[in-house]
Amino acid sequence: MAQLAAERDRLRTELQARGEAESRSAARISQLEAELRNERQNLADKLALLETAKQALAHQFEALAGEILEKKSKSFAEGSQKELGRCSLPCATRSRSSARRWRRCKPNPATASPSWRP
Repeated sequence: MAQLAAERDRLRTELQARGEAESRSAARISQLEAELRNERQNLADKLALLETAKQALAHQFEALAGEILEKKSKSFAEGSQKELGRCSLPCATRSRSSARRWRRCKPNPATASPSWRP
């Protein structure tokens, strides 16, 4: 009988120890679950912030690209106008010179074609 009482006491002690270990494990599980929830929330917040920053950068890039394109287009248009003016100036000068030559031209009655004078 003493042996059974000793066995019972040992089993109670073991049961109590296992119960305490289970309580500690349950507390640790609760703590880890809370940390996991916090980490997931932090991750969701960071993803939302990242998405907002991505959209802001996209809008800034689009605006900057538009400004650059506008400046390049304006520069190209101005350069084209200058080049066109520079190219057309000799043509206009030649045209005026040719018109003067035609006015100075006297028809040749024998051939009915103008003769050029330098």
